[in-house]
Amino acid sequence: MKTSLCLGIALAMAVSTTASAGAARDGLDYDQMLTALKGDGLQGEVHGAVEGQGLFVLTVRAPDDFFTHAEFPLVADQAAAAETLRHLSRHDIVKIKGDWVQNHAPIHHILVKEVVMVKKYETTPAMGHYDYQVQVPHDLGDSGTAVFKVHASAGEGHVLVVEYKDVILPVFVKDAAQAATAAALWRGDRIRLAYNVREYPEQPVHLEPNKTVADALTVVSRVQDLHGKPASVTGVLTQFPKSPQVMFDIYAIETTDADGLYTDYTLINFDDPAVFTAIRNKLGAAWAAHVASAKQSRNRWVNPQIRITATGIFNEVDPGQANPQILLKSASDVTLNIE
Repeated sequence: MKTSLCLGIALAMAVSTTASAGAARDGLDYDQMLTALKGDGLQGEVHGAVEGQGLFVLTVRAPDDFFTHAEFPLVADQAAAAETLRHLSRHDIVKIKGDWVQNHAPIHHILVKEVVMVKKYETTPAMGHYDYQVQVPHDLGDSGTAVFKVHASAGEGHVLVVEYKDVILPVFVKDAAQAATAAALWRGDRIRLAYNVREYPEQPVHLEPNKTVADALTVVSRVQDLHGKPASVTGVLTQFPKSPQVMFDIYAIETTDADGLYTDYTLINFDDPAVFTAIRNKLGAAWAAHVASAKQSRNRWVNPQIRITATGIFNEVDPGQANPQILLKSASDVTLNIE
């Protein structure tokens, strides 16, 4: 059986069908979730699905609070369940039947026995298959040092999720001091990591700090340092299609640094809905006029022929904020240059 289909079967073999994950954590009732897993199914939204990496993650939200949620990696030990996972897409609403994987990981994994599709998510235009630029672990090598962008930190810093160009990689941080550093990271921070590729599980590829390297995990830059500072950013126009969380398309500026890591700066006005609408209308009109040159990226569209400059104030207020924002006073704070 191919590793990408078994989806970390070796990890799932450590399952115990009797142990409970415990009571409330992250604002969620884990005992109640376990009951759902073993019963009619635990409902959640697909946070990420990368078949080539064997990486599938489910978001589960508290019943009475949209903003209280946690993410759970999915693994399968049966070919039928693994095959179903292969066809999941971001924002699909599903019910998962199974159990917790009792593998002593810092965050709970779900052993998937069955996947029931509740609602398939479709974008307009539809986002098709995306060919990732980076193939892991080949493009990383067995060990080395690289700069990564932080995607998420969980498990009191023992689980760090990072981005390397267009791929997302989990990092298992065992050392207490390094975990403390990781726990304080915000999404979008840059870190330099001297890493080893973990042998287990084979997929998805996991990294770990190299134990033989002093200061194997160091902070390069912190995105919250931008907050409140004047912003003048030039890059290409990107579009995040409307989703179950956002009722309209969102536009941003994408820049790429010397390490090949991109940043999307979301263009926002919180003070005046009419101004925010005018900003979206201006960018939407440019997008529609040149949609033929738009290219699909991992979770968004990028139009390299539309370069824009936005002038405003940086806004970064939450560790889990999806992207840094640029607060604009008017639509005239954005200038367009069609190439």
